[in-house]
Amino acid sequence: MTVSQRYIAKLEALGPGDRGLLRSCADAPLNQDVIGFDLFTALWWALRNETPRVPAREPSWLVAKLFPWNPIIAGRGSVATGLARLAPRRPEDYRRQRARFESLLSATGRSLEPPLREAIRRLHNEGVGIDWVSLLDDLTGWDKPGKWPQRKWAEEWHYAVKGNRHAY
Repeated sequence: MTVSQRYIAKLEALGPGDRGLLRSCADAPLNQDVIGFDLFTALWWALRNETPRVPAREPSWLVAKLFPWNPIIAGRGSVATGLARLAPRRPEDYRRQRARFESLLSATGRSLEPPLREAIRRLHNEGVGIDWVSLLDDLTGWDKPGKWPQRKWAEEWHYAVKGNRHAY
């Protein structure tokens, strides 16, 4: 089991109270809420003390805050693929959703959390799970030069939409 998988397993094992606490930390920096910080510390630093290969702190904190919005675990299924599966059939609705997706891809740093949280909530409302390990790994490289996670998501979106036979 990879360190990312172990981290997600720890999030999955949290009770409703702890998940609610993390959800209440939405849009907050790590050091804003002492109780949220303590909960994150118990999750992340325990792994960090075992290995230096733990995912970076900021992406791990973001995933901890997002996980309670959609704790449905999918073995495979990126956010991009899930959103593409929800793409509407009407051209004007599709264009609007594609614009939201492109906005998500262009978000960086702290501006990423609100559109990503909204996407995750939409997926949850439709019963679509997320590969949280893959999301954590993608977020770890999100702001690095090359933008490989964004390119990967764009390709996944394109192929999933094409598979849904959208012609716009």
